[in-house]
Amino acid sequence: DVTSIEFKMESQTVGVGETTLVAVALPEGSDQTMRFTVQGIAEGVSITGNKVNVGLATEDGLEFTVIATSVYDPTVRATIKLTVSNNASNEVILISTEEDLRSINTRENGLSLAYELTNDIVLTQNWTPIGVAEAELDSGEIVPGTYFNGIFDGKGFKISGIVVASEQPLFNGGFFAQIGGSGLVKNTEFEGSVTANGWSGGIAGINGGTIENVISNMAVTVAGTSAGSIVSVNRGIIRNSYGIGK
Repeated sequence: DVTSIEFKMESQTVGVGETTLVAVALPEGSDQTMRFTVQGIAEGVSITGNKVNVGLATEDGLEFTVIATSVYDPTVRATIKLTVSNNASNEVILISTEEDLRSINTRENGLSLAYELTNDIVLTQNWTPIGVAEAELDSGEIVPGTYFNGIFDGKGFKISGIVVASEQPLFNGGFFAQIGGSGLVKNTEFEGSVTANGWSGGIAGINGGTIENVISNMAVTVAGTSAGSIVSVNRGIIRNSYGIGK
């Protein structure tokens, strides 16, 4: 039986990017399966499996608490307080063309970088959502995707001509497929349409990060359930934003 959990972290300071969470269940030889979660809301911080991800926009010096819970016995828990060190000077990639926008999906580590628009952009071809959303198997198991965990700052400019549609079944459609817990999308107007099977939104299918100062003029149509002008599923923060699509 599991009687306790002990964290074995070399440091309680975490930087931008991924850090592996290390904890052991006691006594030795007991079931080591555990689940890690963030206590409360720590903006810019997310956990996938045993990895904590700190986004580029996360405040330097932010303190947050991680909880490790035994899957074998959920009454057995341990906590650790971590502190963010974000002193790096992060390069900002300027986006001025449709080609620049599309490169977010193909650029090395592109889903974790910082971007700024320099002007309005009109898309001329169907849009492939940025990133890949999580998927639920028939068994109910959730398979993680590759989320947008960077910074997207539109600087007040607009992206129009957005058409998200596919001949294949499409779920979690949107300009972004899924914004991760460390992702930040702000100061942008989006205009266009999303046509999908379900669980789709104008900005993102799923939001786990932060959306702020955004206008979504997106027409979202789904054949099944759950559609939203901004997002379909929100697990993060949306502030000073509104949808005027349908």
